Amino acid sequence: MQEELASRESMILAFVTGMIQSEADRFAIELAIPAADLATVLVSLGEGLAFSRMLQQDAPTTVLSDLARVVFLGRR
Repeated sequence: MQEELASRESMILAFVTGMIQSEADRFAIELAIPAADLATVLVSLGEGLAFSRMLQQDAPTTVLSDLARVVFLGRR
């Protein structure tokens, strides 16, 4: 089971990395850190928020998208 989950996580990270790099290229955004590192951070935060939401129904749901806007656009 651990191998299957690790494989899925790798596929998700590869997809998100590609998406981040593609959008950065499309909008001529210079990323402060490599796309793969940014993908790892965003996916990990998303997973953590999903877990928090399972435990606490009123956990915030917009903080990840807010963070992405700050990272990419420098504003909320």
